[in-house]
Amino acid sequence: MADASYDIIVIGAGHNGLIAACYLAWAGLKVAVFERDFEVGGGACSDEQPVPAFLSNPCANFTRMYTSPVWEDFNLKEKGAWYYTPDVNDAVLFDDGTFLVIYPVFVNPDLKETVFIEQNLKKNYDNISKISKRDADTALWILEKYQKKWRDAVYEFRLTPPKPWGVKDPIERLLEDPESGINPAWQFMTVKQVAFDVFESTELRLLYMRYVEHTTGLFPQDVLPLSETLFQLAGCIGGSPATVVKGGAHSIAHALQKALTEHGGEFFVRKEVDEIVVEGGTAKGIRLKDGSFVEAKRAVVSAVPVTTTFFRLLRNANVNKDLLRKVENFSYDRGNIFWAWFALEEPPVYKGSENDPDVNRARRCWLLPKDLDFFASREQAECFVKGIPDKLFLCIGQDTLIDPTRTPKGKHNFLVEQFTAPARFFGEREWLKMKKEFAERVMLEWQRYAPNLTREKFIDVWVNTPYDVTFRHIPEGSWTVGAMIAGQMGRLRPCYELSSCRTPIKNLYLANATQHYGGGLRGIVGYVCYKVMAEDMGLRKIWEEKGRAF
Repeated sequence: MADASYDIIVIGAGHNGLIAACYLAWAGLKVAVFERDFEVGGGACSDEQPVPAFLSNPCANFTRMYTSPVWEDFNLKEKGAWYYTPDVNDAVLFDDGTFLVIYPVFVNPDLKETVFIEQNLKKNYDNISKISKRDADTALWILEKYQKKWRDAVYEFRLTPPKPWGVKDPIERLLEDPESGINPAWQFMTVKQVAFDVFESTELRLLYMRYVEHTTGLFPQDVLPLSETLFQLAGCIGGSPATVVKGGAHSIAHALQKALTEHGGEFFVRKEVDEIVVEGGTAKGIRLKDGSFVEAKRAVVSAVPVTTTFFRLLRNANVNKDLLRKVENFSYDRGNIFWAWFALEEPPVYKGSENDPDVNRARRCWLLPKDLDFFASREQAECFVKGIPDKLFLCIGQDTLIDPTRTPKGKHNFLVEQFTAPARFFGEREWLKMKKEFAERVMLEWQRYAPNLTREKFIDVWVNTPYDVTFRHIPEGSWTVGAMIAGQMGRLRPCYELSSCRTPIKNLYLANATQHYGGGLRGIVGYVCYKVMAEDMGLRKIWEEKGRAF
C-alpha cells in the first residue's frame, strides 16, 4: 500500500521541475514535487557570498526567464520575480587599451513587448565602425535578419518539442527561405570558422567566440547548433539585453513555488528519491530514501540529469542496453567554469572611461587579451591540461551596478567567469590550490584594466570550481548540464530516443536540462515537457487557450 498518492510526481525541484509541476497543477492534476536539498530552486539559488550581506548567484546569473511563456502564464513578475534592463549591455576591453561599448538594441522594458531602440543601434554601428566599417555593416545586416527572420524561428525551435526525423523544424524551414541570409555551411562550421566567416576584425571575432563560450559553454573548436549560431551572432552585438534579476536568481524559484502552491501543487524538501518504481514496464511511483512508497496514478516526471535517472533511479528497471549505452555516452565536458564573486569597496574605473564614461556602466564587462590564435586554438587545451590557461579571457557580471539591493550601500559584488576543465580532470587538492591561484590572478589581471582596483579595494572573494558544482548534483560541474554541441541538441538531446521528453517506460517523462533545450535558467525544458504530456494525456493546452502559436 502506498504511503501517499498523487496524479503526478516530479523528482527534483530545480526550475525545470517546478515549471512542469506548475503547468500540470494548472491543468487540474494533483501534483507533488520531491527535492533532496533543503529548499527548492536548484540552480536558481542565491547565497550570501563571499561575506554576509553580499548576495551572489552561485549557479545562474545571466538569465532571461521573462522570454519564456511561463513568465506570463503564471504572472511571475507579480510573485516577486523582476528583471532590470541595463542602459549599457557590454564593455569590451582589450589588453592594448582599445575598447568597444555595446548597447541593447531589442529590449523588454515592461517584460512583455520587445522594443527596438534605434538610437542604440546607431551607437553600436558607430562604435564598431571605429574598429571596422565592414563589421559595422555586417552588424546592421545581422540585426535586421534577426528581427525579421531569425528570432521567431529560434524561439519557436526552443519552445516546441523536437521534430522527428523527416519533419522539418523551424530552423530547417528557415534554411529554405531564400531571404533568410543564412550561410548553410554555418550548421557544420566550428565557432571559430563562423567567427572568421562573418567578421573581419580581431575584436569582433574575439567577442563573438567569447560570447558563445559564455552563453553555451562551447569552445571555438566546437560546432554550435544552427539555432544558437543565429542567436549568438545577434546577441554579441546587442540583440539580447544582459538583464539582471532583482534580488538574485532565487527570487525566480520563490515565484515558481508560489505559482505551484497557488494551483494546489505540493512540494517536499529533504525528501530524496531513491528509486523510480516500475511494474510491467510502467512507472508506478517513487520510493524515498526513508523507504516510503509514493504512488503516481498518472505519471512520474524526472527533473534530474538523464544519467542519474537511468543509472541510479531506474537501476532495478529493465532498460534496453543499447539505450543505456547512448545515455552513458552523453557528454558533460563543456560549460565547466571558475565562477568567482568578488566583494568590492568600490566599482572598477576602467581605462578609456575618461573618453567614454559608459565603459564603467556596462552590466557585463569583457577583459580580452588581443591574441586571436591563443583563444581560438590554445585556450581549451590549456584549460584541460593546466586548469587555468596562461591567458585569462574574463567575463565580469557587474550586477550591483544595476541592482544595488544585493550589497551594503556603496559596496559591490561582481561575478568573474573563466572557463576551465571538467571536474574529473583534477583532484580535490588541485582544485583547492587553483581556487587560490585563480583569485590572485584575477585581481592582478583586473587591475591592469581598472587601475583603481588596488588590493585593499577587494574585501573578499568566493571561488566556485567544477568540483564544487558536482556537489550540487551536476555531473562534471557543467553549468549547461551537458555539452550544447550540435550533436547533443534538438532531436539529439540527450539522444534521439529520449529527445521528446518521453521514455520507453510508460508514464515516465524527462524534464531536466539534459533535454531540449539545454542548460541555463531559460524556462524552456519544463514547458516543453508539459506540452508533450498534454498531448499524450489530453490535458489543456495553454498556448492554444492564450492564442499563442507555440
